[in-house]
Amino acid sequence: MLVPLMATAETCEVPRFTEFVPGAMGQAQNERFSVELAMQPVAIFRIPAGFSKWGSQPHGSVVFGNHSGGVSGGIAYETMETVAPHRAGASPADFYRAIFHGLDKMGCDYLAGLQLAQQDYRLHASFGSAAEVFAYGKGDRHHFYVIRADQPNYVLNGLIRGIDRAAFETILSAVQIQ
Repeated sequence: MLVPLMATAETCEVPRFTEFVPGAMGQAQNERFSVELAMQPVAIFRIPAGFSKWGSQPHGSVVFGNHSGGVSGGIAYETMETVAPHRAGASPADFYRAIFHGLDKMGCDYLAGLQLAQQDYRLHASFGSAAEVFAYGKGDRHHFYVIRADQPNYVLNGLIRGIDRAAFETILSAVQIQ
């Protein structure tokens, strides 16, 4: 997933993230979202069944498409290597916390590039002190980041297109922190 490069602020005000409390999936949702992706060592996701095209990318990323409903997407690992061009030596967890909490100049610059204020929604879920999920989207395009306290060298970054917000929130509700 691409990381915008920009430069200007010290600390900044982050657009408000609505707290999201993951809920239990009902039987119908379990059947619709029956494909389980275990993205070790960070989280397990459930996505819709019915994809006829799957692929893997460098660093263990997974892409999926050719769904009868027009759904496509990917889940990628952010690693020391992927964040190094933007902040050498930073762990992905520290890098993304700085962004989503507006902690420093680099985080604020990156945050501005995400254009969060122009998104239809912004969600945040906490799994105690173990993990945080940040999600945002506009129309049928939804992004998420999973940051685990005990896995600072891996952050999951995902994009899912072709579903509505309710279906995306169902996917978020099924996230299991490992």
